Amino acid sequence: MAKAKVKALLSTGLAALCSHIKQCATAVSALANTTADGFDEVDDVLHEKQDITAAVPFTIPTTGWARDSTLTSYYYCDISITGLLATDIVDVTPQPESHSVARAAGFIPTESMAGKLRLRAASVPTAAIKAQYHITNTVKYTE
Repeated sequence: MAKAKVKALLSTGLAALCSHIKQCATAVSALANTTADGFDEVDDVLHEKQDITAAVPFTIPTTGWARDSTLTSYYYCDISITGLLATDIVDVTPQPESHSVARAAGFIPTESMAGKLRLRAASVPTAAIKAQYHITNTVKYTE
């Protein structure tokens, strides 16, 4: 009788163990597929071309500069840019022939606002500065 009970227990236990192993295999397979899909999505984002505009030439004027209560030790000048969003990143680069004037003015990083680019400098430029800007649209990366 003991042999019969052991045989029955082994057969039932083995079936339960096999069933549990199959469930684990299914769960691991689903996890692997989900992980692979996640890697594919990350890969798509990393390899898509950034939404950057072509270089746009412009002139930073010597007029239109003011101070505000935000950064009292810097002057600011707003440059209108149609379609600019507050979330956009604007990179401004002075042309080589204007570099010394831009450097003497002491520019700090730009601020993007709806429809305008805010430039800030420690002093008002002594001459007009030839420059260019590139806009990187960040909306699709923040949604």
